[in-house]
Amino acid sequence: MFMHGCSVQDEKDKKIRELSMELGRANQQIAQCQEQLKIILKYIEQHANHLTKSVQKIVENVKEVEAEGQE
Repeated sequence: MFMHGCSVQDEKDKKIRELSMELGRANQQIAQCQEQLKIILKYIEQHANHLTKSVQKIVENVKEVEAEGQE
């Protein structure tokens, strides 16, 4: 009976170790995904800033053309 009890406990310990390792791998994947997401969001922010500047230049050019047309 004692041997059977140890075997059950050993199996539980083994399962806990397996699940702990799986959780560790999942946490690593999450960390990698978070880093990739940060990079993507930074790129999007830079692109949005570039587009904003481009639109501002276009608006300024249109105002200049309109002002020249009124002269």
